[in-house]
Amino acid sequence: MGPSSGSRLGPPEAESPSQPPKRRKKRYLRHDKPPYTYLAMIALVIQAAPSRRLKLAQIIRQVQAVFPFFREDYEGWKDSIRHNLSSNRCFRKVPKDPAKPQAKGNFWAVDVSLIPAEALRLQNTALCRRWQNGGARGAFAKDLGPYVLHGRPYRPPSPPPPPSEGFSIKSLLGGSGEGAPWPGL
Repeated sequence: MGPSSGSRLGPPEAESPSQPPKRRKKRYLRHDKPPYTYLAMIALVIQAAPSRRLKLAQIIRQVQAVFPFFREDYEGWKDSIRHNLSSNRCFRKVPKDPAKPQAKGNFWAVDVSLIPAEALRLQNTALCRRWQNGGARGAFAKDLGPYVLHGRPYRPPSPPPPPSEGFSIKSLLGGSGEGAPWPGL
């Protein structure tokens, strides 16, 4: 087979201008997914509201405010919020206009007596297993019960500090770099 036989070296897609080049998966840091059920997170934000009731859009905004994971591009979690509101009997729709109970834009409230206790506890997630296997202790509470059932204010976990860019002599010495780092030198 000579060069005139039309044989190609390498994969044909590498030479084909009609096929786009394969993209590598983006590597980026994202926040840890909260180790709580959607039921617990929804109940948490509703109970934290002064009126103890919120509209769907307010619930979504509050969950995003409390848990940084939900600020990312993925939008499917909003469907999980809707599903949990309509399928868990602890959530009840409160009409904004009693004359129109089927209207959209109603409020949602939570009957805390109907929340199963296990739904408020930390779930067995990869994040929790990482903690158990010697990883850094997270800022998530083990149980949301005190916050949901008794109205204690919940503090969202603080984001981890930015990764260090390495070290410098200045950072090791702890000074501004002016003068001798140790007396007498």
